[in-house]
Amino acid sequence: AYVGGEVRDPSIIGLDVRTTALRAIMAAGGGLTTGDMRKVVIVRDRGTPEPEILMLDLSKGLETLASAEDLWLQPRDMVFVPRTGISKANQFVREYIRDMLPIQ
Repeated sequence: AYVGGEVRDPSIIGLDVRTTALRAIMAAGGGLTTGDMRKVVIVRDRGTPEPEILMLDLSKGLETLASAEDLWLQPRDMVFVPRTGISKANQFVREYIRDMLPIQ
C-alpha cells in the first residue's frame, strides 16, 4: 500500500494480514501537524474503471491507538492524509502576502 500526503515519510509499505490504515500511517512516520486525521482518504482499486473512495476519521485512534473507523488495508490501497484547513490558510498567507512584502 502507498501512504502519502501529510505524513513524515511518504512511502510504500508492505502489508501483512493485520495492517490497518492507522498502522500504515504510523509505519510512515505518523501524521504531521499539518495533516487532517479526521479526513483520511483510502483509494481502493476494485478492478473497475472507477476506484472506491473511502473517508475515515482516525483522529480518535491517535488518542486510544484504536479507532472504530479504522479498516484493514488491501493490496494496492492508497492512504492519503490531507492538509488541515488552517495549514492551507497559513500557506496562502505565507505565499501570497508575507513573501510578497518588500520588507521581510
